[in-house]
Amino acid sequence: MNLAFRFLILFVVQLVIHFSVSVKSYGAEVLNPIVVQKKDRTRLDPHATFKSERVSEKSLKSPSRQNLTQVLKDQVGVDAQVYCSNCGAKRLTINGLRAENTSLLIDGLPLHSSVSGFYGVDSVGPNGIYEIEVMRGTGASLTNPEAIGGTINIITLDPLESPLSSLSTSFSSNDQAEVSAQNQQALFSYANQDKTFGVLFGAQYTEQKPWDENKNGIAESPMRDSLNVFTKIKFMAGKKNEFFLRTSINELKILGGPSKNAKKPETISDEEVLPSDFEILGDVESKYVGDNREITDWINLKRYEGQFKWMHHFADDFKIDLNLGVARQEQRSLYQHGFDYANNDILWVGDLKVEKLWNEHIFNAGLFFKDQRLRSTSEILFEDRGLRKDSFNHKSLAFYLRDTYVMSEKFEMDLALRFDQVNMTWIDLENEISNLVIAPRVQLKNSITDHLTQRLSYGLGYRTPLTYFESQHTNSEVGYEVDISKIESADSLVYTLSYNTPKHYSTFGSHYTHLKNMSFADEPNDLTQPVFFRNANEAYDIWAFDILVGYKLNPSLMLELSYEHFLFEDGYTKKLPTASIEQRLQFKSSYEKGRWSAFMNLSFVPSRDLGRYGDYINHYRVYRLSSTAEFIDPKNLKADSFFTLDAEGQYKVNKYFSLSFGVKNLLDQTQVSSKDSPSMWHNHLGHAHYDGLHTWGPNRGREWYLQLSANF
Repeated sequence: MNLAFRFLILFVVQLVIHFSVSVKSYGAEVLNPIVVQKKDRTRLDPHATFKSERVSEKSLKSPSRQNLTQVLKDQVGVDAQVYCSNCGAKRLTINGLRAENTSLLIDGLPLHSSVSGFYGVDSVGPNGIYEIEVMRGTGASLTNPEAIGGTINIITLDPLESPLSSLSTSFSSNDQAEVSAQNQQALFSYANQDKTFGVLFGAQYTEQKPWDENKNGIAESPMRDSLNVFTKIKFMAGKKNEFFLRTSINELKILGGPSKNAKKPETISDEEVLPSDFEILGDVESKYVGDNREITDWINLKRYEGQFKWMHHFADDFKIDLNLGVARQEQRSLYQHGFDYANNDILWVGDLKVEKLWNEHIFNAGLFFKDQRLRSTSEILFEDRGLRKDSFNHKSLAFYLRDTYVMSEKFEMDLALRFDQVNMTWIDLENEISNLVIAPRVQLKNSITDHLTQRLSYGLGYRTPLTYFESQHTNSEVGYEVDISKIESADSLVYTLSYNTPKHYSTFGSHYTHLKNMSFADEPNDLTQPVFFRNANEAYDIWAFDILVGYKLNPSLMLELSYEHFLFEDGYTKKLPTASIEQRLQFKSSYEKGRWSAFMNLSFVPSRDLGRYGDYINHYRVYRLSSTAEFIDPKNLKADSFFTLDAEGQYKVNKYFSLSFGVKNLLDQTQVSSKDSPSMWHNHLGHAHYDGLHTWGPNRGREWYLQLSANF
């Protein structure tokens, strides 16, 4: 905590300097910058009390970015991890915390949880999104307690302020001119003349074909296709009432394993992958010659979302917001480990907030509720083997208070307090949690000069562990027991110093998290015994440092440089399923002149020690079975450094049509090019099974793409 106290002292010193000047009283007009965010080129919102970072417009509109994971993959502080090369599971992490600790909001409402976070992030497409805000730290969200790492808030388009209707078609290919992906989008908007009624309709279809870099018949990246259809309606009833209604249907299909003739298995194979299934006995890098069913993962995910929002203005300085939502996610899966798994997850969320402006204060009071119910089925696991289901009921009822105080034009303070009654019951597993959590939040903003601003925030975040059967499917085939008595919680301290001018912006950030009661899988010494999920007895300190610098070299050219550094304790990293990035250096440039525009992103990730993470030390390339199990040639425990380079250009043919062209991973650096594919034998308590969990770098090589867009 020494560094944390130094940051606090630095902030207090600056505060004393500025309060040596008499504090003036400012009227309601000073509040406008807080309520209405002004758009500019900087990535950091200069008007937010809390550090709020915007995702670049290029990332949202690039045809190469098919889903939320790809949009956020190079965002500072965010790591888009591939957990499993076979099933294609993705994990969005913030500040080095696990994906379970990332809170995903849609128009301010938490319609995703750690259940949907495993595959569901791939079902969220960029079509219809106006802006994405990334707020890092536990104090980021009052409407969702699960923001231990931070919050990603997806803001959808306003039907009364939306752009023109649009159509686009995009195709990608590999170096052999074979189609490797496609992205089709449509957006239609209508608003009446007096701007009291508007409607948006959008659809997006994406397909990603399997990628087999070493041509051994096993794909390092699975086949994935998704369909997203949504509508959003806005209605103005007079000048005091605004109504929003949003609905969406998403379907995601993932087929991993075979790179040729991949299809959903009609029957589940009860045989495991054997050393003889490879052309070179037991070598996972050689050609696979066995039964495709034994290496196939098939996942079908359907999401249905509905959201209703009503805002009523009693007066210019007094309003009420009601935000209600429901999400239903249905998952059906067949896994290479020889079992099926399915669940239905339904989530009801509501937030009622009252806001009042009084002199230099903005007061908020709110009520929040969440009701989530998951029911799971499995013919193999639950019916045949008689394992207990991971079904659960989760309820949360909260009350919160917030005061934003503009003390002067130099200083703002945001204080909040949340009371949350949390109840969690695992129906079949005879474990439940009932806790009252009191969480404070303090955010301070000090404008040292017109261009230099510092921010300091403290917050307590917490999360109820939900289900692990799906996210741990590789090691829970004999079931699991829950021995969870406490919810996860974390204290977070964030300090940032930012400098903004019309031509330049720079931000230094330090994020500290003290994580307590971390839930994790405690594996037994006997393969016949279930996995126990427990709370860690130790607390862990996680640090994230970053610096972001942007400079407008001339009216056409913008340059940006960022560096991130994460510090993890070994006890924490051993409980992570996937190796995190520890350092990352990125250089970006964007160019706009006349009808031409272009951007480039160069990213460098230094070498890492994979032995610090999860069970990487038990990953092997070769396995042979004679009288005893024999493991040969351990997989790399030192991940190679790697560069990735993405580039794109666009030409506006006329006011209606534009042509985009570009390349992803121009340098063609992958794990396979480092002679280390994600395929491996897992030495698991003397037993070996094949899997695709040895992930640490890019698994798709160079791809070229072309897009034609029309706006009308």
